[in-house]
Amino acid sequence: MFHHFLTETQEVNETISQFFTPTVIAAMIAAIVALFSVLLNFKNLRLQRLESERQEIYKKLNSFYGPMRLHLNTSKKLYELFKNSIKKNLSDPDNFRTLPFILQGQKFNKTEKELFAQIIRIGRKMESIINQNAGLIDDDDLHEEMIKLKTHIIIIRSAYEQKFEIKKEVEELLSSQTFPDDILGNVDATFNELKKQLARLNKKKIVAKNKKKHRKKNKTNNSPSQE
Repeated sequence: MFHHFLTETQEVNETISQFFTPTVIAAMIAAIVALFSVLLNFKNLRLQRLESERQEIYKKLNSFYGPMRLHLNTSKKLYELFKNSIKKNLSDPDNFRTLPFILQGQKFNKTEKELFAQIIRIGRKMESIINQNAGLIDDDDLHEEMIKLKTHIIIIRSAYEQKFEIKKEVEELLSSQTFPDDILGNVDATFNELKKQLARLNKKKIVAKNKKKHRKKNKTNNSPSQE
C-alpha cells in the first residue's frame, strides 16, 4: 500500500512538473504583470477622469458663472440706486419701467446718468462673456434666458444712446424685451451646484491620491534592504 502511495505521489509530482514548465511559469508571470498593469492603468485613468471633470468645472466657474454672477449682482445694486433716484420725482413710482421711460425721451440727472452709464458698461461685459462662453451653458432654459438678457442689454443700450425714434409704436414694439428677472437666481443655483460638484470631486481626488501614496509607501517598506 505504501508503495502504491509513493507511486501516486510520484505521478502527481511528475504531472505538476510537466504542467509548471519554465514556459508556463514565464507565461503566468507575464499574465500577473499584465493584470497589475491593467489595474494600475485603470486607477490612473480614473484619476485623469477626475482631474478632467475638475478642470471642466473650474472652467465653467471661472469663465462664465463666476463673472456673470458678479456682474449681475453689481448691476442689480446699481440699478436699485438708479431706480430709487428716478422714482423720487415720479407721480406714479410703482409703475416705473426703465425702457419706456427712456423711449419716452425722459431725462436723467447727473447722478442717474452716471449710474446708468455704469450699468451699460457692465452690460457690455456680460454680453462679451455670453458671446465667448455660451458653450459652457448646459441648461437649455438658462441658455434661453441668456439670449433674452443679451437682447435686453442691446436694446437698453441703444435706447440710452438715443438710437431709437421717440414714438409710441417703437415703445410698443420693444416693450416685451424686459430684463429676465429669474436669471440671477438661476445663475446662483447653477454656480452653487457646480461648487458642490467640485467639492465632491476634490474629496475623491484626495482619497485616490492618499491610497496611491499609501501603496507606494508599503511597496518601499516591503522592498528587501540592501546591506
